[in-house]
Amino acid sequence: MRNSEFPIKNGFIYNSSQDEFYMPFEDGMLILCEKVHRRISFWELSYVDKEDYQNFLKKGTESEVMDHLVQFFREKKINDILS
Repeated sequence: MRNSEFPIKNGFIYNSSQDEFYMPFEDGMLILCEKVHRRISFWELSYVDKEDYQNFLKKGTESEVMDHLVQFFREKKINDILS
């Protein structure tokens, strides 16, 4: 775990056995991992559903991932209202 401040202050919980952060969400969970490629770190956000299928959502900087997460929650809320 290199940078834990960003995910923890945004509601994610650290899973030391997987070296990733998770947030329970509906019938699955959101997964946030810090990756390093050629000394450049970035974040990967994905959603794991109840069948343990991992759906990739976004890769980027902290702000890019947070912007996508806000959009993800907004779209979910709109879908819930319309259904």
